Amino acid sequence: MRKTARRILGCCILVLAFFCALYMSFGQERVFRECKNGSVPRSISLVGDIIIGSDGEVWHQIVRNGYDPASIFESKLLDQVRESDVIFANLEGVITSSVLVRKKTTVLVATSTSSGFVEIDVDANVSESQFVESTPEFSIKVSKDVIRFFKNIYNGPVVLSFANNHAADFGEQGISDILSFATEFNVPIVGIGHDDDEAAKAKYFDISGTRVAFLASTDLLPQSYFAREDRLGVAELTEKKLRSSIKEAKLHADVVIVALHTGGGLFSIFSYEPDEGQKRFAEIATAAGADIVVGSHPHGLQKVEKRGGKLIAYSLGAFIYNPTVSQKYSKGNPFYGPTQFKGGGLLEVYICKGEGVVDFEVVPTKSIRSKNRTQVGRADD
Repeated sequence: MRKTARRILGCCILVLAFFCALYMSFGQERVFRECKNGSVPRSISLVGDIIIGSDGEVWHQIVRNGYDPASIFESKLLDQVRESDVIFANLEGVITSSVLVRKKTTVLVATSTSSGFVEIDVDANVSESQFVESTPEFSIKVSKDVIRFFKNIYNGPVVLSFANNHAADFGEQGISDILSFATEFNVPIVGIGHDDDEAAKAKYFDISGTRVAFLASTDLLPQSYFAREDRLGVAELTEKKLRSSIKEAKLHADVVIVALHTGGGLFSIFSYEPDEGQKRFAEIATAAGADIVVGSHPHGLQKVEKRGGKLIAYSLGAFIYNPTVSQKYSKGNPFYGPTQFKGGGLLEVYICKGEGVVDFEVVPTKSIRSKNRTQVGRADD
């Protein structure tokens, strides 16, 4: 009799466990402990590269559907993003009307941390045998109407980073146009500015009593397009500049989030493991006071770890993109590496007033294309 009772009890536990797992798998709201003050933790959604050039199929799909995010996002993913208090993304490309595409030249190099192709100034003194010239298709122009799409996703703060290797695709004019766009539409942008001080400066947001700072920088552009004291440009990623900008932000914020667009070279083959350069910059950032470090540029979700109470996502990969681009080049072609998209991830960070970051969730994501339609969804669905 007792054995039968135990079997019944065991079966009941298994059935209960199954239905609990089933309930969670349908994306119900995740339950967290209360903050110490009794409130519910607030959230920030962090994603990687958004690649929606105005001449691309993904953007055409968005426009055809009236800038409705439901036309491209799977509903559970969209709902989760919309529950956030702030959204952060790396926008690959230039919001400009210019037709003057910057000529790009890349060169094969080897450093102590990685080897591959990096971009240089066109007039740099290097051997011609090292050159690989990019084609105009790798210059990404983004429509001003992207603001309509973002506002339809979320009518709150959407912070955009332009600290990436495509921010100078249309030269100095393109950078100037990005800055004008941000002013015209009151869009919070980071990693770019009229001078190096502005480019390195954080954007701050008060989230239920917690002041959060966002910073961004990259090391994947020629020197002539990094911001300087007397020149507009992109925030340059160096050890010294990284420490300085974080320490300044820490004086004015409870939580500092740093976005680093780096990793290997421009033509590196994707790896799920961060390279030594990514690790080094992440260590420098956290030691300087960053609470969260998020990477981008490698086109896939790399590992996420907590180290010394700090959260590091080495690469959140590509969030919105056309997956068919990965089929365009064969192995051995220098453009094969940068066109291989392995998906990405949504990093949802939860904060409490007076406590900082109390929890996080990583949601792997992917873009699929079927019947001339791209959909971005959870990779585990």
